[in-house]
Amino acid sequence: MSAEQAGSDLSEALEHYVPGCAGHAAFTADFRTDEEREECAAICRGCRVAAPCHAYAVAARADGYWAGVDRAPRSYTRKTTEPGGCHPAPITEREMQ
Repeated sequence: MSAEQAGSDLSEALEHYVPGCAGHAAFTADFRTDEEREECAAICRGCRVAAPCHAYAVAARADGYWAGVDRAPRSYTRKTTEPGGCHPAPITEREMQ
């Protein structure tokens, strides 16, 4: 499905429904704490527009928290709050060959 079609489907689903995420800053933040992700997940759990929300997020490659999934830009998802904590470098396609 194209991003345009998915966006149209989501807009149509939102015509008569205001989801719990509306106006909630954590859904559009560049980085979310574990607590914020849990809160977002709880809001998404019972949402009536989760299916078109997910379809749009996938088709548009949207950043943010969409349909129960944290889709933050890759550079933000690798942050850690643990002292001295670090994440291993991602495996590149070249390394897999």
